[in-house]
Amino acid sequence: MSTDPAVNTQTLASAQTQRDATAMTLASKGIRSGAADAQRSAQLVAETTARAVSKTIYTTCYCMSYGIMFPTFLVLSFVPKDNVICHGLVDGAQAAADSVHKLRDQWAGKIATSGSLDSVGGLSVAPVPA
Repeated sequence: MSTDPAVNTQTLASAQTQRDATAMTLASKGIRSGAADAQRSAQLVAETTARAVSKTIYTTCYCMSYGIMFPTFLVLSFVPKDNVICHGLVDGAQAAADSVHKLRDQWAGKIATSGSLDSVGGLSVAPVPA
């Protein structure tokens, strides 16, 4: 065994450098692993949030539709089918549907010719961002 102080110092420095290199390698692997875990967690949070928002919107629309349509159909179930009231309701519903289709066709034509939708049918409509 050498007792030369220069050799011992060099050996100690080499061992310290090796330990430092090992520590840096482990830290680098830990950072990469942590970044990958964070990315997976962020993706999971985004997916879970999107599902929750979608379910909330669906449930809200379902409840609104049910809350409006159930009492309407319940009342209409007591109205005789072949009379002026029923014919008026059917004709009014058909006229409303026709008006909606006409407006949509006008909007589609306006967009196709000008590329934007500034005003249709007297209504000021803001363009939808792309």
